[in-house]
Amino acid sequence: MSKLHNFATLLSLFKQHTYIDVEMVKTELQLSTASAYRYLADFEAIGLLEKKTPSNYILGPLVIELDRNIRANDPLIQSAHNLMKGLADVYQNAVIVLSRLYGDDKVLCVHQVQGVKCDLNISYERGKSMAIFKGATSKSILAWLEPERIKEIFLQNKSEILNLKHSQNYSAFEKSLLEIRKNKVCITYSELDEQVYGIASPIFFKNKSIGSLSIVIPDQNMEQLNLKKIGDKVYRSSLQIEAKMEVAEM
Repeated sequence: MSKLHNFATLLSLFKQHTYIDVEMVKTELQLSTASAYRYLADFEAIGLLEKKTPSNYILGPLVIELDRNIRANDPLIQSAHNLMKGLADVYQNAVIVLSRLYGDDKVLCVHQVQGVKCDLNISYERGKSMAIFKGATSKSILAWLEPERIKEIFLQNKSEILNLKHSQNYSAFEKSLLEIRKNKVCITYSELDEQVYGIASPIFFKNKSIGSLSIVIPDQNMEQLNLKKIGDKVYRSSLQIEAKMEVAEM
């Protein structure tokens, strides 16, 4: 295997583990003990890894620096940040979530802003990969994929999807996505986190759905709030993000 492949495999171990050690590297990369130590030493030297104990390694300072670079330069985050702060000022008990689609089925939260009165601990957090078929944040993106890809995702995740509300079969699932497209907004309740509403709208760039903007808000606040009004505000904000991205591209 190439060094580039080994490099990617080693970093991917951190998706399931908080640290890695020599034995894990030997097993995953099929290396000798000496070669595994060399790999770890090389990655430590450039800051990708840091020793936690003499034999265990955690992600290093370079990862933090790269994450800062993404936050500072991602045009989606830059276009959305101030609008998200504005929404958090209005809905002070809510979490405002910005997510991006990677490939055609990976949804990652890339930015969050919490209202000053918010104490929610939600499933979506920066860097955590979430299912594309569950929750308003993801479904508002899924609804705009090609029909063939939607069918593939349904078949690949059939047992989980059939347990969702309005998804008793493929026809019902497809109908629910068409409704999202029609309304330009997806609203779910307790689909990912108990007793919270998710209200999301897709974000487009060059006529392609690249992500979504969401408000996650506890149900005890909904007596004083209007779901349709919140949905309209999220939709208008997503349009403003799109406009800002187009200007930044010029």
